[in-house]
Amino acid sequence: MHKVGLCEPYETPGQVDFPKLELLYSCLLAAKDYFSSYFLIPADNYFTLPATVWIQLADTLVVLSRLLLIHTDGWDLSYARKLVNLSTILSSLEQNFENASNAARRTGMVTGDDDMFHAHVMRMRWAKTAYESKLVSELEESQMVDVITEKDNIAKPRDFASYDNSFWQESLVNWDDFAYIGATSTWN
Repeated sequence: MHKVGLCEPYETPGQVDFPKLELLYSCLLAAKDYFSSYFLIPADNYFTLPATVWIQLADTLVVLSRLLLIHTDGWDLSYARKLVNLSTILSSLEQNFENASNAARRTGMVTGDDDMFHAHVMRMRWAKTAYESKLVSELEESQMVDVITEKDNIAKPRDFASYDNSFWQESLVNWDDFAYIGATSTWN
């Protein structure tokens, strides 16, 4: 509900939109609470979770990554990143998917190459690497902008809002896999 704050229909550069900032902050806290609750679920139970849980997980990852990378007037990325550490969340998800994969193999629920949780381990590693690379790139870009700005006073940082929803959905999650997990766990 709070992710509507990520939309930018009438943003005026240089003006702080306090209602929007409140929405972004509420969304950030909701994502933080979601993962606090999600990590209470034992990985051994992942095969029994319905599709809605996987869809919510994917959506929350997409929204959280955008919250931690969006550049908008008044939004303190440093504070947001200290409050919610996406790298830690992705590492925890990776570990949980690895544990789920091991549990599924132990119980015989998965045999051969049809271990979808192992694929999710790889996706979480990739997502963590991509996110951390983006942070490094952002830092390097910021340092370059500072140098150029000091010399010429003309450079401006790139607006991250140029990335659309399809970028996030394709880069962080494969919706078909999440739907498959829920379908196999609840309808078999």
